Amino acid sequence: MNDLSDTYQVVAKVKRACNWSEFENARLQISVGQKYHEGEQLEASLKWASSNFDKVQVCVNDTLQRHNLIFEGTPENEAFQISEMHGREWIERNHKLLMSFPNIEIIRWEQWRNSLNYKCDLNTMVHSYNDGKHFKIAVEQEANSFWERAKRNKGYQEQDFDRFMMHTRDYLLEECAVFSSMFKNMEAADIYPGSTLLPCSLLKGMGAYGFTRLDFKHRKPQAA
Repeated sequence: MNDLSDTYQVVAKVKRACNWSEFENARLQISVGQKYHEGEQLEASLKWASSNFDKVQVCVNDTLQRHNLIFEGTPENEAFQISEMHGREWIERNHKLLMSFPNIEIIRWEQWRNSLNYKCDLNTMVHSYNDGKHFKIAVEQEANSFWERAKRNKGYQEQDFDRFMMHTRDYLLEECAVFSSMFKNMEAADIYPGSTLLPCSLLKGMGAYGFTRLDFKHRKPQAA
């Protein structure tokens, strides 16, 4: 029997969306290390985004992952270096594919964190968490969702909970701060194959109305 990949091609389809077609530009959010951001699935995402938008920012959200490494015991400086390396390797591994699309721009996480407004944006998120009931509840619910998934997939124990939540809050507040910079930088639909990213639901007032979740299907190639 032939492998499915020998006779079918992977295509990206919209699974859930909010007015993506109203945007001229898009951001393809990349979680480095996720299998749906590699190989045929990445290519399918790029094809779909490139054909539907004038400009596509490929956001390589690499050093955000250092928070997970720090929780697992990696020293902070080393965690940064490892996550930065993983992002660089992802770009190198996929460079030929990325450059085959004329309307693609690559932006890495540190470009946002090094922007002039980042510290102010992060302070705003911390203040919103400390003083805003709705904001805090949303962050805590997301962190708890991460915890339940980590327990299942990585076998974390209950004694890890408080420390896990502390690092996950840092992760989520930084994510919200950077996404607020993204939203202010360019009106765009945010494209992602996974579930809705917290900033895209929590920061709607900043214009993040175009979150689009992609799914992947196998389809027979059309005859030439």
